[in-house]
Amino acid sequence: MRAPGGVDLSSNDYLGLASHPHLKEQMMAAIARDGVGSTGSRLLRGEARRLRCDRAAFRRLSRDTQRSLISPAGYLANLAVSDHVLRARGSDPVGRAEPCEA
Repeated sequence: MRAPGGVDLSSNDYLGLASHPHLKEQMMAAIARDGVGSTGSRLLRGEARRLRCDRAAFRRLSRDTQRSLISPAGYLANLAVSDHVLRARGSDPVGRAEPCEA
């Protein structure tokens, strides 16, 4: 299959980083250092050392803000931001279902 020509603005690799040599090198180093896969809930397995370091760095970067949120994916971040903006404007959040009672 041949990739289409032009500018890619819609795929998961729209920045073209999936084959960037430096990114690949850093990912291989991270795999060698931290392994791959999820170990499960932090409640049951504890928190990875790398995650603690990342959170500490994030706190230093965001120390002038009242609140911050770390999202595991861009899609989830977009949902959280749009939900917050709609609530701040007094609108109902998008796609929120009312609780069901049996």
